[in-house]
Amino acid sequence: MNFLSAIIDSLGRFVQRNPLTCLLILFLIVAAPQLVQGIAMFVLYFILGIIIMAVVVMLIFRWKISSMQRRMEREMKDQFQQDGNGQFRGFNSFGGFSRGFQSRGGFGSGQQYGAGQQQTQNPNEGRVTLEQTATQKPKKVADDVGDYVDFEETKDNQ
Repeated sequence: MNFLSAIIDSLGRFVQRNPLTCLLILFLIVAAPQLVQGIAMFVLYFILGIIIMAVVVMLIFRWKISSMQRRMEREMKDQFQQDGNGQFRGFNSFGGFSRGFQSRGGFGSGQQYGAGQQQTQNPNEGRVTLEQTATQKPKKVADDVGDYVDFEETKDNQ
């Protein structure tokens, strides 16, 4: 009930603010009802067209988002699958371009020129060695420079 009263109140305020427009609309209704009907149909079809376009755009947007989500899930699944050695392949920051490029032996593919040849394993691969470096860096300033000196101020009475 409040909805209908709000509509009636807003129509009353419109008539108060625009009396000449309301008289013109009333005159057109009495003198040319077919014209008013044509204008009303145009406004109705225009509003319905806008609503239909909004729905279509919303559906296209949802379809595009879901297809993009499926594509990203597929790419993530492909990129983080395990290879034959049980190692994860990892994330590829170049996306689809480098995937095809890597399969042909490009950057990051791990293949060298002549990759068809048998590669030998380095016997030291995976071995970690620790080497001790100098424990103290040599000082650039002499040892007697920069010592802390404690002093106390005294007043002279003269």
